[in-house]
Amino acid sequence: MPETEPLIRLSKYILAKLRKPKRASLPKPIQSQIASTSGYKLRTTLYLHPTSRSFLLLCPDRLESGQTFQDGGYPIDCTDVFGSGHSFIFFAPAGRGGSWGLEDYGGLEHQDNVACMLNYIHAEYAPSQVLILSMGLGLSMALGGIAQAQKPPAVLIDIEGPSDREFIKPQLQKTVLKKDHIFWRVREPIELLCDLPYRYIRIQCRKDHCFQFDHRHTHRMLRALQKYPKIQFQLNNHPIGTIPPQPDLWLGDKDYMRKELTILLSSLAP
Repeated sequence: MPETEPLIRLSKYILAKLRKPKRASLPKPIQSQIASTSGYKLRTTLYLHPTSRSFLLLCPDRLESGQTFQDGGYPIDCTDVFGSGHSFIFFAPAGRGGSWGLEDYGGLEHQDNVACMLNYIHAEYAPSQVLILSMGLGLSMALGGIAQAQKPPAVLIDIEGPSDREFIKPQLQKTVLKKDHIFWRVREPIELLCDLPYRYIRIQCRKDHCFQFDHRHTHRMLRALQKYPKIQFQLNNHPIGTIPPQPDLWLGDKDYMRKELTILLSSLAP
């Protein structure tokens, strides 16, 4: 990596932090359907920014569809993403929100859905212009999709995703009963990592949205990422490639997270 690149990133982040975050008005959405490899028609909503040269794919949490980004159920919503300077798309994975197919709980079908979304985006945008933001359990489909897609994105932003089945099972215990090792293995983020060149930004708050003050899943993800030299991993605002013994974790309230995530996304806009 060129020696000047970290300085460029830092300067862009500082400039984004100095700017007042915008609550921009959204343009008219473009509603469409994109076919998965299995032939399922996936409902998508696209917003095109008039001046943006970057494109963001949003992956939803748990059993939710991408509509939750529109409805304000996450720390960052569509208005924030648009105001930070990105075109973006959200979708309903198979079996959710009017898309064809059956619920797959972040498994191979949902990972294929993300890969199809990435391939669709890469038809118009270079890999250096493409980003993914995943919320919680959306990390499984995001990582699996990156592995299957024709090209990786430039950046993956992971907001408090699980690391393995220990942290996935409690979130699905009401809908998924006893399953075997293979079922869980294909959904575990630490098993879905592959050595492709992209930047991985892990967002972790002091009080996790699912596991309160238990941060073991974050430590497991960071340790797993160390095994993949092409991935430039980062925790919150810490330097790239470091695992701090006493990490500076974000405050968990929604207003704080919205502000910090908007600053981060603004700094990543080309």
